[in-house]
Amino acid sequence: STLASEEGTLSYTWHQKQGEPDTFIVYEKYASAEALKIHSGNLAQHGAKFAGLLAGRPEIIAMEEI
Repeated sequence: STLASEEGTLSYTWHQKQGEPDTFIVYEKYASAEALKIHSGNLAQHGAKFAGLLAGRPEIIAMEEI
């Protein structure tokens, strides 16, 4: 399976930016670097399905929990 139901996914939460109904942010948190790698591979397999829904290339920001 992909996205929120993947093993090792701790959080996969969609947010819509106030005042900008076409802007979304997805907060994702994974149990390990391996879980993120699996997610990334699954997402790449389905990328064409999402491409038509996006206005451009998504911005991905990797963050470290403190």
